[in-house]
Amino acid sequence: MPSSNGLEMEGRVALVAGGSKGIGRATALRLGRMGADVAVAARSEDLGEAVAEEIRGMGRRAVYLNNDVSVVESAQEMVKRTVDELGRVDALVVSGAAGGGQSGVKALPFIDIDPHLYADYLHSQLITRLNMIGAALPAMREQGYGKIVLISSDAGRVPTTSESLFGVANAGLQFGIKAIAREVARFGVRINAVSITVTKDTGTWEGYKVGDTPGELLMKVFKRIEEKTPLRLNEPEDVAAAACFFASSASDQITGATVSVNGGLCFP
Repeated sequence: MPSSNGLEMEGRVALVAGGSKGIGRATALRLGRMGADVAVAARSEDLGEAVAEEIRGMGRRAVYLNNDVSVVESAQEMVKRTVDELGRVDALVVSGAAGGGQSGVKALPFIDIDPHLYADYLHSQLITRLNMIGAALPAMREQGYGKIVLISSDAGRVPTTSESLFGVANAGLQFGIKAIAREVARFGVRINAVSITVTKDTGTWEGYKVGDTPGELLMKVFKRIEEKTPLRLNEPEDVAAAACFFASSASDQITGATVSVNGGLCFP
């Protein structure tokens, strides 16, 4: 079980949705190093299985789960298989973007967004997270313990050019975790969010580096941040460190919180 500092995960089982690359991969590997057994859920079998194999190389149990967080039944199946194969689910970390054909979701000024796609933004950034929370809560309530950690965006805390609907969805998520946290605290379940601004080695960052980030204004913002900020930009490990803190028993007295990890790029 966890040591006196609470930052070990011996005897714990974690499920990382979106665990094949970027922040999710860094989180899954860090949890493995902390002693957790890990279910790595991702759409890419090759990448997801590679992360699971790396965790097995640490002497931990690990399984790969194919998933689509945009589908309720898929979210429920992920949790069921984690419990069936690893015995329980002590921590859930949700990272990555949604599947399910959300290709219309782009960073654009609100006036340029097709109104028919408004719901897609909410689905991609909010409903997918609610799907995973809803899937994990019954098992966590039954065992009387659980940590849920959601990777969110500072666009939900600070108005950001070309990210109005991303902001709406993430602001809703950040309020939602407060409301849900209040309901489930008596079951020993804690739910928190790690909110980020710009993080290297993520899909959005890589798109910017190859000139493929949708939205001219957002491209300009990224370029200005890269060239002019005196601060170090986030690496996935920076976000993973905060996520794993929330997943560990060190955060047992923290719930309903959103903490920004951005190196000082903004101050929500």
